[in-house]
Amino acid sequence: MKRMMWLYVVGVVVFSLTPVLTSSMTRAQAQDPLLPRYEVGACDFRTGSGGDIECGTLIVPEDRNNPNSPEIRLPVAILKATGNDPFSDPVIYLEGGPGGNVLEYAPYFFEIPLRATRDIILFDQRGTGYAEPSLDCPEIENYYYDFDYDLDSDSNPDSDNQRYKQVLLDCRDRLEDEGINLAAYNSAANAADVADLCVTLGYKSCNLWGVSYGTRLALTVMRDYPNDIRSVVLDSVYPPSVDLMLELAANTDRAFHQLYDACAADPDCDAAYPDLEGVLVEVVLDLNASPAVIGGDGSFGFGMYEVEISGDEVLGTLFNALYVRDLIPELPAVIYAAHDGDILPLAELAMMMSDRGDGFSEGMYLSVQCYEEITFSTYTQYADAASEYPYLESYFVSNALEYALCDRWGAGSADGAENERVISDIPTLIMSGEFDPITPPSWGLLAAETLPNSYAYEYPGVGHGSSFSHPCPLEMMQAFLDDPKGPPAAGCIASMDPLPFTIP
Repeated sequence: MKRMMWLYVVGVVVFSLTPVLTSSMTRAQAQDPLLPRYEVGACDFRTGSGGDIECGTLIVPEDRNNPNSPEIRLPVAILKATGNDPFSDPVIYLEGGPGGNVLEYAPYFFEIPLRATRDIILFDQRGTGYAEPSLDCPEIENYYYDFDYDLDSDSNPDSDNQRYKQVLLDCRDRLEDEGINLAAYNSAANAADVADLCVTLGYKSCNLWGVSYGTRLALTVMRDYPNDIRSVVLDSVYPPSVDLMLELAANTDRAFHQLYDACAADPDCDAAYPDLEGVLVEVVLDLNASPAVIGGDGSFGFGMYEVEISGDEVLGTLFNALYVRDLIPELPAVIYAAHDGDILPLAELAMMMSDRGDGFSEGMYLSVQCYEEITFSTYTQYADAASEYPYLESYFVSNALEYALCDRWGAGSADGAENERVISDIPTLIMSGEFDPITPPSWGLLAAETLPNSYAYEYPGVGHGSSFSHPCPLEMMQAFLDDPKGPPAAGCIASMDPLPFTIP
């Protein structure tokens, strides 16, 4: 089973109450007059019919607190506005993860409506994608290859977890041998990169568009570099003050209950799939006790290998599917099929959701989360929180390797400022999805409490990453960016009819 990297945005391809710090924050110029700098260069992706695109590299210190720090190189793509009279303030897109890359998917942004009036700036954050150095762990792909082709009856979750943990520690050892300072890869350093990017490119001010972890990064920029930012869009909000790990089970259960309630409110769905909650719980518990077996006969792409699907695999697949608007209507049928002994629809969905691309940086994920998330909770607290939801407990306990790894990863521990609410008067649009299993709408409302010039909206029928799910959120983004001093017109939300559930 693929381990969870909790905040990665599946949809991108499918799809401290602390004073604001200003003058005390210094950029890279303080240590080297040649840094930061921007060098124009070739694009790392096919520009195709993308129109006017400029690519280059932002070069900054790895560690701004070290006068002898090595340089790191962050690839940048500027998708020039397509209109005749564009605004002078661009939109900088901040990818999720932490550890997600965006330049690999740059063509998906070529025709985005926002580009008609503004430059769209994409860049791979430090440690991710095409950035140099990369904190990617190719050791993990080798682990999955070996795991997939060395299945045996002695395999068990505990030994698999120990093996996976060692693979990540091997990655850490290699990165450290390459001279990489794993403690220099976190949201504060990321935020300084964003500020340097805006200024080095010559823009007087920039707009931020963050999705998932990108919202935490945007909030950090708002805290540390407010003078550079005109407005902010936070999609699927992850505030620094929340306890991501301790709320995982509760947030997942909330999303499942949104699904149960939506099905019960639809007469056809309710008739076809009554008591959806009871059926799912039964499926999970039964398959954890006695996993289903598929393959072994050359079918379903597994060759002659048999693959077990446990209740935890069911939960992981459904969790991922709740990110994606187009998949949510399929889930009651998938759950009932599994209950009736037909595991194939679930297996097909699992195969679809398991491929997040080759560019995800597990090392960057661990450096950020170990430093500013795991610092503020313990495994005992995490396990206790998961135990409140017995049908979810095994799944989350088996996906908690961060607690076993972080004390050995080398990222260090953040101070309290990284666990406090961000206060800012920068105009902010907050967008949340009804079915989001990882960043619930309540987190958007929580962030809004200390952002007095913010406007928060919840989009029906949507999971994680509202701006990639439906035209309405993008339409509202466009209106907000054109005039961030007031709330955007929100009439399109009423026209967001839920997708019909799949009925036999």
